[in-house]
Amino acid sequence: MEIKRLGIEHEYETLACRKEEMDPVSGKTATSRYAESNRGIDGYIDRWLDDPSKEHISVLGEFGTGKTWFCLHYAAGALARYREAKERGTQRPRLPLVIPLRDYAKAVSVESLLSEFFFRKFEIPLPGYSAFEALNRMGKLLLIFDGFDEMAARVDRQKMIDNFWELARVVVPGGKAVLTCRTEHFPEAMAGRELLGAELPGSTTNLVVEPPQFEVVELETFSDEQIRRVLRRRANEPTVNRIMSNPHLRDLARRPVMTSFVIDALPDVDAGKPIDLSRIYLYAVQRKMNRDIRAERTFTSLADKLYFLCEVSVEMLRTHAMALNYRSFPDRIRQLFGGAALEQKDLDHWHYDMMGQTMMIRNADGDYAPAHRSLVEFFASYQYAAELGGLADDFLELCRSQSNIDNRLAPRDYTWSKYFQRERDSAGRPVQIAPLRRFLPEPAEENAMSIGAAPIGSAMAELLENIVDRAALVDVIARTATIQVPLFLGGNAATVANRISRDWSGFTLLGGSLRGGNMDNANLCNAKLTGSDLRDCSIRAARLDGADLSGCDLRGAQLWHCSAEAASFHDCVVDSNRVLVFVGKRAELMVRGSTLLDAAFRLHTHVGYQCAGGTIDGVEAPLDQQLHHGCQVWIRKSAQGDVLDPAWMNFAVTTTARAGINRYFAHLDDRVERAMESMLSGMTLSARVREEIIQFGPLRAALKSRMFPNPRTEPGKAESLLASPAGLAAAERRGVALLDRFEALRLALVEAGVTTSPPRTSVRLANIFHYARFLSSTGYETGAATVDAVLDDTLSATAAAQGLLRCREEGGLAAWMSGRNES
Repeated sequence: MEIKRLGIEHEYETLACRKEEMDPVSGKTATSRYAESNRGIDGYIDRWLDDPSKEHISVLGEFGTGKTWFCLHYAAGALARYREAKERGTQRPRLPLVIPLRDYAKAVSVESLLSEFFFRKFEIPLPGYSAFEALNRMGKLLLIFDGFDEMAARVDRQKMIDNFWELARVVVPGGKAVLTCRTEHFPEAMAGRELLGAELPGSTTNLVVEPPQFEVVELETFSDEQIRRVLRRRANEPTVNRIMSNPHLRDLARRPVMTSFVIDALPDVDAGKPIDLSRIYLYAVQRKMNRDIRAERTFTSLADKLYFLCEVSVEMLRTHAMALNYRSFPDRIRQLFGGAALEQKDLDHWHYDMMGQTMMIRNADGDYAPAHRSLVEFFASYQYAAELGGLADDFLELCRSQSNIDNRLAPRDYTWSKYFQRERDSAGRPVQIAPLRRFLPEPAEENAMSIGAAPIGSAMAELLENIVDRAALVDVIARTATIQVPLFLGGNAATVANRISRDWSGFTLLGGSLRGGNMDNANLCNAKLTGSDLRDCSIRAARLDGADLSGCDLRGAQLWHCSAEAASFHDCVVDSNRVLVFVGKRAELMVRGSTLLDAAFRLHTHVGYQCAGGTIDGVEAPLDQQLHHGCQVWIRKSAQGDVLDPAWMNFAVTTTARAGINRYFAHLDDRVERAMESMLSGMTLSARVREEIIQFGPLRAALKSRMFPNPRTEPGKAESLLASPAGLAAAERRGVALLDRFEALRLALVEAGVTTSPPRTSVRLANIFHYARFLSSTGYETGAATVDAVLDDTLSATAAAQGLLRCREEGGLAAWMSGRNES
């Protein structure tokens, strides 16, 4: 039903996706791209499903890129394949289950979430939750969790991590889970990779199994050709060409959700009006509402509709409930419009008008929800800008289309709440009011309870930066010093103002609040923030030279890579588990217990790889020396380049350092694997031998360990070998020698009558490996004490074969092999 209502069956466009990985040497990301021509994300998920080693994948995308449509479309295809297999009586693929997380934002555990989904919402007749667990372990289900970003407030980082691990509990051996999330949910790409790549531990959720294999892919926006195809379904060719020839409109239409809005906004664009994301929403919304009014399908004014949608949108974001049941409409209308809708007959008219004409979609349960979450964010952004007293002039026109206006009166200023809350006279008629000139800011305390109630995301910040005046934002930041509980008011205002302009040089805020704000890359040189609340504030790569942050509260703040020459941090408050240190000329907040090595990795991954030591407060210090609050650190790089040592993992504390070290060795190990693969492909091997090397892990590991130094215990030797043609040639000779040894053992065992079970014409290499292990475990009399002795030349092939034959006759080999197979 949902797929038909949205038109997914006919409108869906396959989205390309990319997978980013960190290059440990340069610190840059390398991207693997899966294009539309290869079925993009759909094809990638198909291959992911076929790989038994992969269990969990996170699909990231900006707002409006089509994550939900992908989930529904892929699930529909999977369900069709399931039904087809059922009818044919063939093996059935996994049954897809799409679980919209926004409907279960308040669930406290994965059990309660899935129980609500199965037993209350859809009344699926499972015997109990244990039945789901059994089906999941048997590999019968494909779980698709849509909208991870709607589960918890972004500011609560640990809650976000715990939510992730709570959902990860469904990924048991045999299970498969897909998770979608907005890219903006993570302040930076590294944070997203660390969490969705399972590098950050949860604090409250304990996995009862080994951590599953995680990976992350990111959806791409529409290509030019996809934009054309989508537009041609909804508009004629001249209209399509007009949009494609305008670079601003073309870029906006790259998000699938924006294509219909762009088409609706075309007349305003042609009239020469400005173009940006917020104004495209404005033009489209205005035209939609005006069409309803001209068609006489409504009697409430455009401004009334706008007010209703704005207030409901703010409530939806505040409560995380993206739907409003029709039974609650009368109370909402009475609450919002007061005296204008007191009489029951008028209330009924307002009720049905608002239900039918406010761009909300109704489901079978009578719940009304916006066509897309971004619409909620647009209307909420509109209201926030008006409440701050900074709504741009062209956006005011929507509000000026108000009913009960006396145009003979001179325009005047109103607050948002006063303008719409009208009264009736003694005869019961609505009181006529003067036209609106502009909105005045609401009291700072009320602003704190609306726009300041929770941190805003980048989607809303992007909308607000085109709607609100920066001067109004700076003014409200200053007013946070005058109220007792500003919450996130100043931080949210700073986030938007910083998008409009990064220049805060000389800015003064004494005892105010920027809590939860994003001041990344801001120029705060010579700013005076004395005694201000900077909790949970993101201050990355900012310029703090000459700034005064004395007495600031930096608990929960992200202070990274900030130039801080001549800056003052006296009496700052930081978390008990963190320290403020100065690395070179930068100020850094780091985890308490961080070492000199962690400081090097904080500067740059490449600096960490080459760290040979340094000083703390002018005193030479080893790499494992812990940093203390307020210390000055200088890093010394090795002249020999990378000098990593696996022992660094024993004292590296920060996630950045540990992940960087792991990535380096994983990258080195991957290079060794590729070198070995290249050598094997050049060897003359039978198809049987080549297949066994690929399929039998211990055999491949034995081959690798004899050809190359261990990348984790001897990284220097491995690097040298990979860089030396002579070293690579020697490694290849060792590989050939080992395979020749296996062949000699195989022939000797066949000649001695040793076969596999069930009997075959030849002995497998994998079994030879097991026989070697058996000899070492029984202390065979020829002196073969280890597997290495058997695989190398310490024990001759003939002696090994004869010994195995004797052990087989005595029953030892059979008993040992039987026990191994049972285990």
